[in-house]
Amino acid sequence: MDTGIVHLCDILQIPSLIFIPKHTFYRFSGGSYGGKCEKFSLENGYQKNYAKIMQIFYKKANHFTTRIKNENSI
Repeated sequence: MDTGIVHLCDILQIPSLIFIPKHTFYRFSGGSYGGKCEKFSLENGYQKNYAKIMQIFYKKANHFTTRIKNENSI
């Protein structure tokens, strides 16, 4: 997995919501350089429950963006 773009966003402190395979979820922490990084992992066969996965992702993305907006408005 190439995490170069995520590291660049982290260094520049650009908030990132990333998709990451389940097997690398715990090895890649994100946010090590002071940026905001939220991970969303998918397991093999996620296509079977695509609608459910998209609902979960939407909730996580909405929460993430709301939190970032609130932190930036202070």
